[in-house]
Amino acid sequence: MSLSTVTYDTAFLYEKGGRQINEDSLALMDVLTGSSHMLLAVVADGIGGLKNGDYASSYTVRRLKACFEDTSLSERSSDINYQARCFKKELYKCHRHLIKTSKACVDGCGTTLTLLCLMGKRGITVNVGDSHLYHIHRRSIKLIGRDHTDRFGRLTRCIGRGTYHRIRIHRIRVGKDDTFVLCSDGFYRLGEQSIRELALSREKKIDEPLLSDCLDRAFKHITSAGERDNISAITVHVGNGRDEDPGKE
Repeated sequence: MSLSTVTYDTAFLYEKGGRQINEDSLALMDVLTGSSHMLLAVVADGIGGLKNGDYASSYTVRRLKACFEDTSLSERSSDINYQARCFKKELYKCHRHLIKTSKACVDGCGTTLTLLCLMGKRGITVNVGDSHLYHIHRRSIKLIGRDHTDRFGRLTRCIGRGTYHRIRIHRIRVGKDDTFVLCSDGFYRLGEQSIRELALSREKKIDEPLLSDCLDRAFKHITSAGERDNISAITVHVGNGRDEDPGKE
């Protein structure tokens, strides 16, 4: 069986935690066309110190979903590089729109972002700000990209505020039984141990827990440890296909 018929096992966590509203936004889409099978996962964390963080995250996620739908219908839907260029253009448009929106409100608006798009044995990722994307292959865990923060932990980049920085696309190889975890900082600050446990459980494959069960346990641990921020995460497990080692293209 080739990776063109790969399957995806997914789960998500979306909780407001100790906040009055949830300023995070998620997208999880699986599209099968005549020429390709693609998955899109996005976690956007609206900046809590700004008045319209929830709008910034939801607007950006909606635009990325629409972009993904449009390209999945294109004759070039199986071209991962074409998909990457479309996402980059859409994120620039989102940034410009949110900049204009910010002029109409005192506090402005902005959002961090982590994105994963899988297409067969290939994938692309984007991160802006301090949301995280982990790639679990066998027992190894790799954080893809890096935080855009200064030494005090303050954001230096986001979508919708400040100077627009050129978006960097990471290209990855995808193998059978790989697992990806996308999450906001409210999840990974206290949930990284849960991510490591997830990696070990997928490797042993003995009484393997469902992805949703893993996220549920992680949420209980995070909240019992005192996390007050919004808590959001998406997990994607790759099934079937060829078992290939991941690495940059």
